[in-house]
Amino acid sequence: MEKFEEILNTLETESKEVRQNFLVKFTKNWYWFAIFCILGLIAGYILFSFSPPTYLVQSRLLIPSTDDVENTLLSFDKQVIPKNQKVENQIGTLQSFSLYKKALENLNWKTSFYINNGYYKTELYENKPFDVIISKGAKNIEGLELSIVALNDYKFKINGAGIITENGIKQKIKFDESGYFNTNFKNKYFDFTIRKKNYIANKKYYMVFNNVNVMSQNYLKKIKIILEDKESELINVQIHSQTPQKDVDFINELNQVFILVGIKKNNQASENSIKFIDTTLIGISNTLKNAELNLSNYRKNNQVMDLGAESNLIYQKLEEIENEKYLAKLRIDYYKNMQSYMGDAKKIKQMINPSIIGITDIGINSMLPKLMELYNKREVLSYSVENNNPSLILIEKEIQLTGNALSENLNNLLKNAEVEMQSMEIRYKTVQQRLTKLPDTERQLISKQRDFNLNNELYTYMLQKKAEASISLASNIPQVQIIDPAMIESSEQVGPSLPKNIIGGFGLGFLIPFIIILISDALNTKLNTFEEVEKLSKLQILDGIIHSNYKNGLPVLKNPQSGITESFRILKVNLRNILNSPEKKVISVNSLVPGEGKTFIAANLSAILSLGTNEKKILIVEGDLRKPKLNILFGTNEGIGLSYYLANKNNMKDIVIQTPYPNLYFVPAGEIPHNPTELLENGRFDIFIEEARAQFDFIIIDNAPISLVPDGLMTSKHADSSIFVIRLNYSKKRELKEIEKVVAVNTLKNAIIVINDAPNNRFGYGNKYGKNGYSNYIKYGKSDSNTNNLKLIKSA
Repeated sequence: MEKFEEILNTLETESKEVRQNFLVKFTKNWYWFAIFCILGLIAGYILFSFSPPTYLVQSRLLIPSTDDVENTLLSFDKQVIPKNQKVENQIGTLQSFSLYKKALENLNWKTSFYINNGYYKTELYENKPFDVIISKGAKNIEGLELSIVALNDYKFKINGAGIITENGIKQKIKFDESGYFNTNFKNKYFDFTIRKKNYIANKKYYMVFNNVNVMSQNYLKKIKIILEDKESELINVQIHSQTPQKDVDFINELNQVFILVGIKKNNQASENSIKFIDTTLIGISNTLKNAELNLSNYRKNNQVMDLGAESNLIYQKLEEIENEKYLAKLRIDYYKNMQSYMGDAKKIKQMINPSIIGITDIGINSMLPKLMELYNKREVLSYSVENNNPSLILIEKEIQLTGNALSENLNNLLKNAEVEMQSMEIRYKTVQQRLTKLPDTERQLISKQRDFNLNNELYTYMLQKKAEASISLASNIPQVQIIDPAMIESSEQVGPSLPKNIIGGFGLGFLIPFIIILISDALNTKLNTFEEVEKLSKLQILDGIIHSNYKNGLPVLKNPQSGITESFRILKVNLRNILNSPEKKVISVNSLVPGEGKTFIAANLSAILSLGTNEKKILIVEGDLRKPKLNILFGTNEGIGLSYYLANKNNMKDIVIQTPYPNLYFVPAGEIPHNPTELLENGRFDIFIEEARAQFDFIIIDNAPISLVPDGLMTSKHADSSIFVIRLNYSKKRELKEIEKVVAVNTLKNAIIVINDAPNNRFGYGNKYGKNGYSNYIKYGKSDSNTNNLKLIKSA
């Protein structure tokens, strides 16, 4: 249990550190947030000042959610349909491309004119400067902006430039020509006539020939159709407009087209019925004339006018049965045709109303119009939505349910009609047998009379059905009602809004540096914090060396009361604890790559170790035989040094130099050899270390970068402690793993990591004890990093 609590405490501590480090990344860049927020506020104000006014134009429509057809359908398919489903389907219809295109075609906006207000262009909708007459059959490039300037009352200048696509090929066009008012202007791309209207001479106007498909797409993107409430039957058709009168006209025209489309759908069944009846009447009329003529001729030729009692009775029976057979045959053919049309939207929509041919079944009379309506909705909706749109999926489901119910009902009706037809055939044969017993004259007269009366009754029946269909057609009223048409008086200005622009600019100004810092942090491969080093490395990590703001390379000796000197004092104490016996004297200072401050730390560590009352003798050795830097720091000239000792040209006494500072001695690199690695492994370096151990209390070796050459690894094998320098915001995260690998492979003793350029808040003595005379411990300023101090000294 205690271990579990310890794990939880550890996780909580780590989480707290992660949050603190996350916040530090932003707080230390506070000035970028301030700059971008101020720029955002300025940009928001500028955008407000130079944006055109925007108005909200809207209309309100009432769409009843239920009707008799839907209620009837519910009783057949037993499906629960949402109350506002019809409203949602109507919204889908109102968002169709075909409706928008039809409205724009009705408005006939062939051209648009604009003027430049300096910061934006304004469309001249109500006060057009010119009328454009397009020649019959003429083709004009659409979407290309033309500039027109009236030079005087007779002449104008016109030019245009841009890229057009013709027959799938892009081509660049440019022209600058002149034309005359009321005279046809024609070139390779245009053919039209301009008439003067409300123009100003020498003022530049811009004209565009509109593409109705592009305009339809643009309006589809701009128009918003909003249901006022989930349970409401009212919808708002809205648009944010810079030309309110134009969009008032468009919304009103769109509403009218929408209503007319609805009426046309409702009239479709009646129109199909009238068309069918008219076609049928033509055939019946011709047959009726022939039957009437045949009956008249037969009576005249055979001198017979009326039938006897028995003949008259047989005639009535035959006439009754034939009428029933004719209507039954029509019903059977209708059912079979409808069965073959199931699944074919185009043919289903051409079916006549079943009641026209005497079908009174409530199921087929309700489901067929419903299926037609669903097919229409699917067709309209498919123009504006994807196949996986929820509204389209819902309509497909309704079509399937309605189609299945209709097919089942048709099967039952067809079976009943066929049984009824068989019964009629039996009755008809019985009456026919009685007819054969009559005299031939009466039998022929019955046939002629029956033929005439049958066609006459059918003709009358069809005229009656046509009248009913015409009445139905005339009585159709739109289901959709316009509650509030779009009006310029009811439009309200909604933009530009100064508060929204200011808040938006401020928010964007805050967001930009936030995102940049996040992305930079995600892409950053460098070590940025002390905690990152602790988390990524298993080696011992000592308190770091803070950034030096001094121009000299030995601030430990030149500025003993500085904060950086305190950080070296802490490093000194920690090293003494690690090297806790007199025999442990050799310290190698390493870095993986150049620029991490290795030489600076080696020199100042040597200096801090030389200070004190115990008068320890400290030797600092230039271990980098390829690119030495310490001779610059200690003011020695190139000459004899370690390379001479390793080459057996000089002894220890010859190469050790007393620095200007007490107890601090220096072995320079000497003349740069051509084979430094071979010199370091010839055995002389082992002797050098043994002699140095005998004469000095501490030996500090400043090595070459170990990722570039193996020299540092060869010298570090003799060290009692190997320091690896990591510089924050410079060293890469992967270096920590490479250092661990180097330590493990070479079995280096007491390997530790010292962090260079550590944050100075870890050594805040000046802040804590400023009133007690320690205010000079930390000096804040902006200068180059520790690695640049040697260059500054050299230039001085």
